[in-house]
Amino acid sequence: LTTPTADLEAYDLYLAGRQQMRSRGDGVAEAVTLFEAAIARDSSWAPAWAGLAESRSLVPYYDRVDNDSASWAEHLGAAEAAARRALELDPENASALVALGNVYRDRWRWKDAEDAYLRALAVDPDNVEAHQQYAEYLDYVGRETDAYRAANRALALDRSPIRLNVAGYIALYAGRTREGLALLQEGIRLD
Repeated sequence: LTTPTADLEAYDLYLAGRQQMRSRGDGVAEAVTLFEAAIARDSSWAPAWAGLAESRSLVPYYDRVDNDSASWAEHLGAAEAAARRALELDPENASALVALGNVYRDRWRWKDAEDAYLRALAVDPDNVEAHQQYAEYLDYVGRETDAYRAANRALALDRSPIRLNVAGYIALYAGRTREGLALLQEGIRLD
């Protein structure tokens, strides 16, 4: 980490939050709680704020109870505020930039979203979440070939079920049906 914390419990909470976020599903809401607990212990630590921003930007996709437009707006607003706080503390925090890209993407601010993702990748070229979220953005705007390439870069960095799922459906949209189905089946098997 480029900006360490002296509070080891905050660090443990942060690591647990990252793992929960990576697992997706109900883990995303749990990640929010863990990142908030890390921030309560060290409110000046940018990675905890960035993790909170990323997880809050993902909650609407996994929230099975309260998935209306008001809830989306609330989560996106909270994600943007946390991302901006992280960037105040560390202007080069790639995770905060990814979260900001997610917020812009979900508000259909396409140019701002792409700029945020590209800046995150310039800061950290191996940031798997940046590659995956950028792939999803590219898919949303109809750039299937670029989306396919970005999804496969994420998959090369982390062959977890969520990466397989995203690469699988993007392969399907790009007309690579057999490959897409194989990736989705592998993701199901691993999950």
